[in-house]
Amino acid sequence: VTLEGEPVYEPMLRLREGYPNVLGLTNGRFGCATQNAQRDRLRVGLRSQNNDLAVFEAFLSQMCGEEATDSDRAVFEAACARVDRDDT
Repeated sequence: VTLEGEPVYEPMLRLREGYPNVLGLTNGRFGCATQNAQRDRLRVGLRSQNNDLAVFEAFLSQMCGEEATDSDRAVFEAACARVDRDDT
């Protein structure tokens, strides 16, 4: 039993119980044509970036509506350095 407005855990699995051929699920509350167009423009713009920091800054701007601070950049760069170090 779910309450109105409450998230459903693994909705596709639950839908497939009654509709085994279902292909996808969208939530009108969290997405609309304008947001999808913005997301598509962001995706195209990010693909053209070769700089991880620029991608991070664009993501933060799009998803949070905020510009990255010096602290945000420092945390991101430290995380990237750690990943690079762990990969070697």
